[in-house]
Amino acid sequence: MLVCVHEKAVAVIPDIVFVKRARSGIIQKTRICGVPDLVVEIVSHPSHRDKLLGKKKETYARCTVPEFWVADPFEKTVRKYVLNEGGYQETEKSRLFPDLQVQLPDR
Repeated sequence: MLVCVHEKAVAVIPDIVFVKRARSGIIQKTRICGVPDLVVEIVSHPSHRDKLLGKKKETYARCTVPEFWVADPFEKTVRKYVLNEGGYQETEKSRLFPDLQVQLPDR
């Protein structure tokens, strides 16, 4: 689904987005007009990892997405980042889902 952040003049299509129910008004039929609470990107090929951890991560930070996760089935990891004043900081626990444990299965 297209995510449009008008204040920042940015439109992206993340793999997964999450918006809290209290903010569901930003969800429209074909797009999200506003900042989602969580964006998840999935590494579809090892060569794409640097783009996700570089340019896309910077874009989501600039748009003030509170949490950004990168699921990497090749490394069998899920990296979680929370937005702080200086940008994203990697964390073990999600602020949105503190009890959630994510494990990627073997192929």
